[in-house]
Amino acid sequence: MDLTLSDLPKLLINLNSVGVALSAEKDHDRLLEIILMRAKDMTRADGGTLYLHTEENTLKFEIVHTDSLGIRMGGADGEPIIFYPIKLMNDGEPNMHNVAACAVLKNETINIPDAYSNE
Repeated sequence: MDLTLSDLPKLLINLNSVGVALSAEKDHDRLLEIILMRAKDMTRADGGTLYLHTEENTLKFEIVHTDSLGIRMGGADGEPIIFYPIKLMNDGEPNMHNVAACAVLKNETINIPDAYSNE
């Protein structure tokens, strides 16, 4: 994400709205949705997904939004999520075949500029 000085006011407004939501919003699903939407806005992303790490050592899909595909699942107002949780381990081995699992296991950000054309 390449930010310019002209992006700063919008970025600060988005960050402020997340801060307000963190202190004011009581609905957990709506709060997660606000965080995801602001993160998408700030990074100019077409889509975003929030996962929760479960006690079963999986990543459970909480919210999935992709604007260009018209996908809006989970959160406060989305359709039910139809995806199974992502296993972090397969037969005792780290699951490095899934981007989200790999990011969690390596504890690092993975930036894919164009997920639709990347293998």
